Amino acid sequence: MLDGMGGKIAGGRTLTILGCLAVLLLQGCAFTIKDDMLINKVVVEKRLSELAPEHAITVAMPDGDKLEGLFIPSPQARASVLFLGGNAQSVQGNYRFLTQYADKQHVNVMSVNYRGYAFSEGQAHTETLADDAAIWLEYLRARPEAKGLSIVMHGLSIGSITTGAFLGRAHVDGVILESTVTDVRQWEENAVPGWVKLFVRLEYGPFITVYDNRSNIKRYNGPLLVITGGQDRLTPPVMSRAVFEASGSAKKQLLEIPQGGHVGLWVYPEYQGAVDRFLSELKSEQPAASVNPTAAIAAN
Repeated sequence: MLDGMGGKIAGGRTLTILGCLAVLLLQGCAFTIKDDMLINKVVVEKRLSELAPEHAITVAMPDGDKLEGLFIPSPQARASVLFLGGNAQSVQGNYRFLTQYADKQHVNVMSVNYRGYAFSEGQAHTETLADDAAIWLEYLRARPEAKGLSIVMHGLSIGSITTGAFLGRAHVDGVILESTVTDVRQWEENAVPGWVKLFVRLEYGPFITVYDNRSNIKRYNGPLLVITGGQDRLTPPVMSRAVFEASGSAKKQLLEIPQGGHVGLWVYPEYQGAVDRFLSELKSEQPAASVNPTAAIAAN
């Protein structure tokens, strides 16, 4: 799954996979989709500590890897948002969006580069994304600026299925799923040409079953906002609708922006309006979950 905040879809890894499939086409054999094939790392020139030293943070993971991120406080914060970006995106690339998110929506915003992305240490694996998100959420809860405020998880594309896999582990007050996917198998049905499937059998590792948002969303009954673009070719609106319909929440909303694509939806007024209404109506349904004292957290 390949994303880009500016509307550019990084297709290198998809082309690699399809190229391998073409080689296998004449052999009629199986092609195994491994979890690291779904992770398209990002290389950037500047560390966040150089780009935005006043907002840069470091989250030290329990296994020792140090991940770079941003925490952007709002002086009039009405909630705190953990934003989980898309594949092939970096916090550096999303910096303009994140600062405008904090400013326009009056929220504290936190976002972290996945392992191996930009200057974050380690190796990204889909199997550990939800575990990492749980640590980041603990970090956010521990910030003094977040005390007494609602906590929202906002996932874009692969960030939305990471959010889904996290649901049920700890309480959150609101969830936003943007350009979401049902599961990798359905994504493959949409992304891989039919003629390829006539000759090649795709196989998946067991990690794939963790990322079915139609099942995962059933573990969460709180306020939910699902946003999709009508022109999204990577994760078509039908996927967002399926996840929305699977939700049992009594406080769910679906926004489809007819002219929108897979990314960059935040520039549309209806996007800003929907997020504003969602946050305005958001009320904490229970006290924030306690912070795990064993989590290794460090801030610059």
